[in-house]
Amino acid sequence: MAYTIQSNSIHRKNVYLDSSATHRVGLQSKVGLQTLDKLIVLCLVALAVAASGVLVSKYVTASELNYQKQELQQQIATFKEVNTQLEMKIAELSSPERIYEIAVNDIGMSTASPENVKIVQRVRVAEVESYYGGNIN
Repeated sequence: MAYTIQSNSIHRKNVYLDSSATHRVGLQSKVGLQTLDKLIVLCLVALAVAASGVLVSKYVTASELNYQKQELQQQIATFKEVNTQLEMKIAELSSPERIYEIAVNDIGMSTASPENVKIVQRVRVAEVESYYGGNIN
């Protein structure tokens, strides 16, 4: 409702103003700032969540790799111990005394007499070629 003053008398005039339009203009600036602020806060929160997710992911990956490293170090230690035991077993099994014992007791071999032993010397190819005149065929 609007009031007009005419000649010292107040007359009531029915004027309809669009009050919602006035309020909307005022609210738009307020709501616009609040919406922009909310959008900025939302973006910052989303960025913080994404950054923390990346950090947690990196931490989990580092933890898994550290666990795998410890497992591999333990396996290496176990394999080194097994290798040491196998080397000792090889030395034990290839000892000349053991081989002689198996040859005599299990296979029935005996020590050869000196007249049955032939000593073979290593001959170089060059010596053989010179002996045969260069043709080995």
